[in-house]
Amino acid sequence: MSVIESLYSLIFGPVHQDTRKKSTFHWTGNTEFESRSDEEVLADVNVWVKYLHPRYEDVLSAQQVESALIQIAQDVSRGQDPMFGSADSCVLWHGDVTMSDRNELQAAICFDHLVGENLAFTNRLLVFLFANDECYEQIRELPKDAFSMKCGGNQLCINLQHVCLC
Repeated sequence: MSVIESLYSLIFGPVHQDTRKKSTFHWTGNTEFESRSDEEVLADVNVWVKYLHPRYEDVLSAQQVESALIQIAQDVSRGQDPMFGSADSCVLWHGDVTMSDRNELQAAICFDHLVGENLAFTNRLLVFLFANDECYEQIRELPKDAFSMKCGGNQLCINLQHVCLC
């Protein structure tokens, strides 16, 4: 295993995909979804990249991160911001999901990695990309599953302010 694969596994879990993660499907949900225009997607991504934590450079290329951020902007309703939105409301994911061991839907994002296409939990990827060192160190040692959320455990919420640090 290369150094990059080792770092990736440390952050997101084993490089191999388990059967639970292979069973992803696209979630449309029963909540209203208003898609962003291409211009709005790029505008949001251009804001978000200014706040990326440099740790991503050890694991992901700038192109991979930009692709993931575009996917996030496309799979979150217009006007909602998972990084800088209000802590008062959930930011619901309308993209790919996977099923947890507890039969809960979990927001998932699929992206190309050096070792092939890989699946990551969306809230885990966002924490990796944007959290400061103190927060990241607190959650880094948690199980390599989607993070618990403070908003009643809604695993389709990807609001960074709702990630439970316990």
